[in-house]
Amino acid sequence: YSDAHVRQTLLIQGNTLTGCGDASHPGVSLYLSDQSGLASNDVRLLDNVVQDNDGDGVVLHSADWGANAILAACNTITGNAGAGVREVNSGAWMDPPGDWGAGNRASPGNNVITGNGSGEGVADFVNERSGEDPGNTAMARNNWWGDTDPSDQVIGDVEFTPSLDAAPTAALAVALTDALVNDLPPVGPSIGDT
Repeated sequence: YSDAHVRQTLLIQGNTLTGCGDASHPGVSLYLSDQSGLASNDVRLLDNVVQDNDGDGVVLHSADWGANAILAACNTITGNAGAGVREVNSGAWMDPPGDWGAGNRASPGNNVITGNGSGEGVADFVNERSGEDPGNTAMARNNWWGDTDPSDQVIGDVEFTPSLDAAPTAALAVALTDALVNDLPPVGPSIGDT
């Protein structure tokens, strides 16, 4: 949870989250709020395995996050009882959806998002933001969905083409830097930066 205009540099990388929580608690939950006055937010979700959780795999919830999407690449999100990825927007703010591939943060994609829950309001990728703002499309190109036509695996506006023909094999090696404003180093330690 992040609130009240604190410059954010956050890296969540190389974790395995399995069997977490119950139906109301996801494997990974990021709630970001009141950050729109900042131009230097840098949040990345990279090289994680989020699987077999009792709720959603990953939930990105924002309320006045600002212009920079959260970058997500090279994650494996499978076998969760709820949605694999759920994008949620709160209040009147129309924050950008996370960049899961070819969005405004230039994510390479390479996520594996398949085999998650099904049923009412549940799919591999759920973009709840699109119900509030029909132009708020989640970018999720260049990912493996278990097949090459994920149209039945998404809810809401999700741009998933082109998709990968098979699961990616290489992880993404990336250094966390704040290259958004004058190439300044991050302020303070980065959570998860090892």
